[in-house]
Amino acid sequence: MACISAAGHYVSPFVVMKGQCQNDNYEIYMPPGTKVVISHSGYMELEQFSMFIDHFIAAKPAGTIILILDGHGPNYSDFPTIEKAVTNDISLLCLLSHTTNKLRSLDVSFCGPLKKHYNKACRIHLRKNSGKWLNKVVFGGIFAEAWSKAHTVGNDVNGFKACGIFPINQVVSLSMYSYQEWSTEGVVEAQDEVEIVSPNQEPACVSPASSTSTAE
Repeated sequence: MACISAAGHYVSPFVVMKGQCQNDNYEIYMPPGTKVVISHSGYMELEQFSMFIDHFIAAKPAGTIILILDGHGPNYSDFPTIEKAVTNDISLLCLLSHTTNKLRSLDVSFCGPLKKHYNKACRIHLRKNSGKWLNKVVFGGIFAEAWSKAHTVGNDVNGFKACGIFPINQVVSLSMYSYQEWSTEGVVEAQDEVEIVSPNQEPACVSPASSTSTAE
């Protein structure tokens, strides 16, 4: 899970892996401050979302923050977790299902470059290590390389602008959908990434320096 602000600052990655037991070695080659957790399904569930909120709280700046979530509503319906977020001045805003590919800035400007750089790094690794499997420890190094190349302040800021989130632009947001798209459910949902934006005119952000002190 990625979490990036409208100012281009980010919280260290929160990574969910499929498995039974936690292994600290999974974090060795990850970007600084990355938190790796285990899920039986390999997806973000209620327990993992609660852990992500703890990860976010440890890095958030002072003041109220709006945390924009994708459309996987059931994962975010745990009342104790919501209460914990509210207590720590975090307002949760969940986007409608099947709209995140156009309304979520990470889908617009970050996920594409991340996947491109990750796939390239995988191909290079496999060529250099023919016959060896890509395990969860090695994954950390490949992911870190892709993350560092995909995350640029320009991409992050332009993603919020292109979606009409910040600066707020309702015309841009609504113009991305035709009547037919609003009337059907033909848009594919995206994966778990999150972005943050402050309600103030100047967005409150989580700086890279503060986020690296955290323990996905």
